[in-house]
Amino acid sequence: MLARVTHEGTANGGVVGRFHGISSLLKMWMTWSQEEYETVLNSFSDNIVGKSLRSKLCQNIPIDVVYTWVNGSDPILLQQLQQYQMIVAVIQFQELRYSLRSLERYAPWVRHVYLVTNGQIPYWLDLENPRLTVVTHDHIFPNLSHLPTFSSPAIESHIHRIPGLSRKFLYLNDDVMFGKEVWPDDFVTNSNGQKVYLSWPVPDCSDSCPWSWVADGSCDVSCNVSECSFDGGDCDLSAEDDIGLYDENHHLANYDDDFNSYNENQHHYAREFVNDNVFRNINFGADTVNSRNIKHKPVRNSSTYSARLHKLYMKLNGKSDEPERLYAKRNLAVADKDLISPKPQRVNYVDWKNEDNISKKKEKMLRMYDARQYGSSLSPGYKPRDTFAESLLYVNRLYNQAFGFEPRKVPAHMPHLIDIDIMEHLQARFSQQWQLTSSHKVRNAHDMQFAFSYFYFLMSMKVTVPISNIFDMFDTDHSGTWSDREIRTLLTRSYDLPLSYARVIRFENDIMNCSKELPEEVSRINIPTPPYERYQDSKLPVVSKTLVSSCKPVRDMLMKRFGERKMYQYQVERDRRHDVSFKMLNSNISQLVSQLDDIRRDPKKFICLNDNLDPRRAGDNVVARAVLQDMYESLFPQPSTFELPPEFRNRFLHMTELQAWRTNRNIIRMVVYICLTILVTFTLLSFIHVEVRF
Repeated sequence: MLARVTHEGTANGGVVGRFHGISSLLKMWMTWSQEEYETVLNSFSDNIVGKSLRSKLCQNIPIDVVYTWVNGSDPILLQQLQQYQMIVAVIQFQELRYSLRSLERYAPWVRHVYLVTNGQIPYWLDLENPRLTVVTHDHIFPNLSHLPTFSSPAIESHIHRIPGLSRKFLYLNDDVMFGKEVWPDDFVTNSNGQKVYLSWPVPDCSDSCPWSWVADGSCDVSCNVSECSFDGGDCDLSAEDDIGLYDENHHLANYDDDFNSYNENQHHYAREFVNDNVFRNINFGADTVNSRNIKHKPVRNSSTYSARLHKLYMKLNGKSDEPERLYAKRNLAVADKDLISPKPQRVNYVDWKNEDNISKKKEKMLRMYDARQYGSSLSPGYKPRDTFAESLLYVNRLYNQAFGFEPRKVPAHMPHLIDIDIMEHLQARFSQQWQLTSSHKVRNAHDMQFAFSYFYFLMSMKVTVPISNIFDMFDTDHSGTWSDREIRTLLTRSYDLPLSYARVIRFENDIMNCSKELPEEVSRINIPTPPYERYQDSKLPVVSKTLVSSCKPVRDMLMKRFGERKMYQYQVERDRRHDVSFKMLNSNISQLVSQLDDIRRDPKKFICLNDNLDPRRAGDNVVARAVLQDMYESLFPQPSTFELPPEFRNRFLHMTELQAWRTNRNIIRMVVYICLTILVTFTLLSFIHVEVRF
């Protein structure tokens, strides 16, 4: 009886224990779920307005905002800038104040705002706002020897280094504002990646050569200069054995072990460059002898092929260059004297016949080209531009070399979403150019223009797709073989439609020929063909992944068409007119009022009002300032939480002054604490002493 009671007690205890364990587990799960739920809910409230936007946000990723700001009328700044360039005083329109108002009104989902300055503080800025952090240049520049800097490209190159910054952040200039509600989907989506807004084309490389002529398959003499990347190789007489020579016209010349020709007005010229890097079998006249593989290319802006190839030949062989003179050019000789550029520093031709020195000479001269400031040394068809346009052309030439020639446009002047991972990849790829940009004290023609560099790197980077992945892409039924239906789909995506019968037959013949040439051990691999894989009259063998991978013509075709894919997802917004409004403001009051009325009538999502006032028209500029201030107040009348109350202003306008005051305050505070501690200690000791005596 006792045993039975004990057994029943043990059983009841086990049930109670299990119930307790289950309840504890359920309690833990409910606690965890509640915490996770609160975390998710709180994340929708982690923004500059402190309100939950869960019902409006489609995606919840933390996005911060970075502003770069400078007070152009600051006397200290003006004094520092005088060491580097002539400057004029700048009228301040307080764009930053109104940009922050627009941010809080139309982009409340932003998590935090970082203001990057050289130490200046706006007098109206509330430094106690927990959603605002002022960042000085010394906090983000790895190389402090580059400071001080007054170059916005140099500063922009380091803004992604701000401590605590979100991995994706919005970068704004202070003259950029929001005119309508914007959301993260206006910048990035899960399905299509980052949205790219483009505006006007990159400036032409010269007045006589638009970029559309470069690398278009036609040789354009006016484009065959360094600033136009030598016509993208269109004037190459041959693309083999690229050996650079640099003549007195500062054109690089490529010579190879082949004949090349230039045809103009029924006159043919050919040359052959032999293994010892000298010319032979040159004949000038109506016919050319001993020529082979002569290439004829269409030529725009024709000019005569005159006389310096022979001069170069004589120099290489230590002979006189009289009586004939030939111009050595990078790829195509130019004789028109009005197209010949001024002479740069001469390059000694000695040792050019020494093959060990060829690459070193070429590298040296290419560096000379890249390092040269564009100005009077450019070809006559070129006109100097402002440094912004020059930096665009500089990056465009750089990307032409790195990613190939393509027409490029300037990103729209608007908030730019920057991914820190992509920015780090970009700067690692072009580290030398970004270091040079960082070192500039003021804007420079050889700056890496921030938005243009970022977005075209984003759009240009590709990754190689393995042939096995390409096979799987078209193996839609996952059978391990390609059916006739799948092959038909492949061909329609590979060639122009309508698909010709010859294309299909050629592909099938390549497959059958490769099948016969497979090694015996590979051909013995038996892959069953699923039913209905072949059309009734099909003669194809089993098209397996092994067969496709080992069949060179098929593999080459697949790699050419599908062998690369975008490294980063992006989507180009084709029509930006409904989203972006850019106005270049000048001192003409009538035009200014008309531009601002257009903004009032139809505010776009992104508004940029760029200051282009004439400093010589001081009276008109005062009126312009009042008109612009009135427009700002009409669009954004409510102060933001980033502003001090109107009756207050910051005592210190420089971080050094503020930091010095805070240091003194902390010292005084510490002295007061020490004195209080001593007083309290003395009081306690006196009290204890009195109590002990009595």
